[in-house]
Amino acid sequence: MYIGIKFKHCCYNYLNLSKFSTKSPSNFYEFYSAHKYIDPNWLTWFIGFTEGDGGLHCYKYSKSCLFGLTQKEEPILQEIKSVLGFGKVYFDISANVYRYRVTTKSEILKLAILFNGKFATINKINQLKLWIDVLNASSFTVKLTFNPNPFVPSLNDSWLSGFTTAEGSFFVSVLKQKYKKEVIDSEGNLGIKETISQ
Repeated sequence: MYIGIKFKHCCYNYLNLSKFSTKSPSNFYEFYSAHKYIDPNWLTWFIGFTEGDGGLHCYKYSKSCLFGLTQKEEPILQEIKSVLGFGKVYFDISANVYRYRVTTKSEILKLAILFNGKFATINKINQLKLWIDVLNASSFTVKLTFNPNPFVPSLNDSWLSGFTTAEGSFFVSVLKQKYKKEVIDSEGNLGIKETISQ
């Protein structure tokens, strides 16, 4: 059975992400029977975070897929694992970073359903197509129809917050400035006084 999920609008406000299920599906209807409620705002944030930092890897010869996130800090990856309810977080001592990995096909399928039609960048859309090709060639009875249409982020959803968490930086620069002021000393001489402020 092929699943073609089509939406009339590109804004996440129109996507019913509250029905995203983390349950391993065996048929179409199980995709829409909530097994574990996940806040749609969090899911939108996660999709944006994935656009910035996620890797959708595909190994055609072994017909397997991998989802990966890499961070210097562990808590954000542990939160993702906890909310989604699957995946593995471990410390990579060779790179001095923490990694979140999903390799099980049924869990990759859940992510593919979540991401399909909801990526904004061409790179991630192309990675997702390879995922769906591999998944559709596997033994799953459920088949996905790839949605190549890019999502257009707006300030009405959490996508930008997720992308910024992954890729954004905030800087504060403290500049020393010199101010010159005319002053008259005790003998009535005119002079210039320099003041440095930060």
